[in-house]
Amino acid sequence: MEKTLMIWTKAALFLLLGTGSAQAHFGMVIPSDNMVVKGDPSELSFEISFSHPMEMIGMDMEKPVKCVVVKDGKETSLFEKLQETKVMDRKAWTLKHKVDRPGVYSF
Repeated sequence: MEKTLMIWTKAALFLLLGTGSAQAHFGMVIPSDNMVVKGDPSELSFEISFSHPMEMIGMDMEKPVKCVVVKDGKETSLFEKLQETKVMDRKAWTLKHKVDRPGVYSF
């Protein structure tokens, strides 16, 4: 009984002391749609940014060094399609890519 009480006490202290606010930075790639189905436009647009999304605070993002799409194990560069934009009033990037065939695309 005493051992169980000690474990619960430690767990409660950990939860109380370990719940400070997270100040995480997130690199975000937000697609205009998560799935393309028959009848949908076949061009997707992506918003690429860096921020603290929970606080809605944007951060300037330099141009990515690499930007690719992978389909059927083949990697295709999209670097030349990157266009500078603003997200949360900060420097970010956008790109458009046309989906030409059904399949799984990883960006």
